[in-house]
Amino acid sequence: MNGVSVVICCYNAEERIVPTLQHLQRQEFNHSINWEVIVIDNASIDGTINSAKGTWDKKPVTDLFVFQEGNPGLMNARRRGCEEARYEIISFIDDDNWVESQWVQKVYDLLINNSKIGACGGKNEAVFSNKIPIWFDLFENDFAVGKQADESGVIDETKGYLWGAGLSFKK
Repeated sequence: MNGVSVVICCYNAEERIVPTLQHLQRQEFNHSINWEVIVIDNASIDGTINSAKGTWDKKPVTDLFVFQEGNPGLMNARRRGCEEARYEIISFIDDDNWVESQWVQKVYDLLINNSKIGACGGKNEAVFSNKIPIWFDLFENDFAVGKQADESGVIDETKGYLWGAGLSFKK
């Protein structure tokens, strides 16, 4: 089915998930798009599920589905997210990612209107509640922050990779 499944894999994200979902609730669209949000609770021992549902219930802009994945590990959670996704495009965002207001629209338009593009990523910016640590610029790529490449193009086994945070792809 045409549309976007936003998959958020969480582990003990009771507080982190709130602003992430609030940013998704502020999505703006130029035209109608089918989309859903899938939260995969990956063996959390806090109130991640209740926090996600409570936040979304305040402003349910599209369908929200919450699934529990008992096998720990990000790949298990992402695999489960792919299995549960209803739409052709899957977008992984981390439980602390704040997407821009037209993010779903841009991902959809890029992948639907370009048959040669199978996956995409983008520039991620860090947000700090305090001063940026002096060492951060040296290690920002380890946190999936900054530019992923100097130019768009083919990514294969010899040239580059896309980060999981903000990764969007066609099934």
